[in-house]
Amino acid sequence: MKYKLRRLAVVAAIVGIAALVTFVLPSVDTGRIKRALGMIEVYRDLEGNEYDSPYDALMALFPGDEYAFVFLTLWSADCPACRDQLAVFKEFGEKAGGLIGFLALNVGDSPQRVAEVADKMSLPFPILTGMKRAPEGVRGVPHTTLMFWNGHKWEGLASKTGLVTEEQLIEAITIAMQE
Repeated sequence: MKYKLRRLAVVAAIVGIAALVTFVLPSVDTGRIKRALGMIEVYRDLEGNEYDSPYDALMALFPGDEYAFVFLTLWSADCPACRDQLAVFKEFGEKAGGLIGFLALNVGDSPQRVAEVADKMSLPFPILTGMKRAPEGVRGVPHTTLMFWNGHKWEGLASKTGLVTEEQLIEAITIAMQE
């Protein structure tokens, strides 16, 4: 009798697990749960829009083929060279007349601290928060990458750690256009 009850309990458990997997779990947004638990990084712009990756942010923030190039920089709010880099982007963007895009991806700071720096500097380009640490291969911040952006295609063309001057931005674009 005990054997039959134990066997019946095991069968009921298996049926319950099968029902859970079949009917309940597909309707659960596991990505939302993982984000809430901090298991995956969520990227947010200062308006609160969420993106699953910097690529998704590029797709949303720079649609179509308005921009031939987009510069992506990794930065930190407490890094003087990073703030200088953002100022260079701001000035160069004004001179380029909106033909070149800029995206600043903050590493490790709270959204409040990032918003504080962005407001103080009056930055006109999108800023993302949510990256907990720099990706593998990035040795420090600021780290700037020139992206070729043609609608839905992007490809890293040139990367540099440290402050990138306006002349170096122009040189990177010139070299990229010749390839």
